Amino acid sequence: AVEPTLARLAALRASRADIEKLYELAEATRTAATEKDYERADAAFHRRVALGARNALFTAVLDAVVAAIEDASWHGVRENAHCSKQKDVNATFHRQIADAISLRNCDQAESLMYAHLSRVQSSLLAATAPRVRAPAGQDEPAVAG
Repeated sequence: AVEPTLARLAALRASRADIEKLYELAEATRTAATEKDYERADAAFHRRVALGARNALFTAVLDAVVAAIEDASWHGVRENAHCSKQKDVNATFHRQIADAISLRNCDQAESLMYAHLSRVQSSLLAATAPRVRAPAGQDEPAVAG
């Protein structure tokens, strides 16, 4: 995954202005009044981490991923995953990531970004590929055959 590496690099390379902006954007994700405001602040936070990493190739990769996610077909997936409804948890991750970058703690920045994205991925998978549930009283799902 690119973003944990970007967080690691940002802990080494981000300017004071980058870090101040990360804190502003973490707060913006927490206080977003609408889903659209949340998505905008969330994308801006992740892009600011990439910019702070000072790696043009990784930033371009992230921009391509964000462009794909912003496609209208992904809107319903994000909405079903309730990403904006988990904004308090995500904003807490954002604040912790900003703290780690500010403290120049590369390992923590990378680890927190990985944990954050793993949580978001789990929400997206649950919304797009629900698990088959076994009927009551069965350990395994029934298989037609």
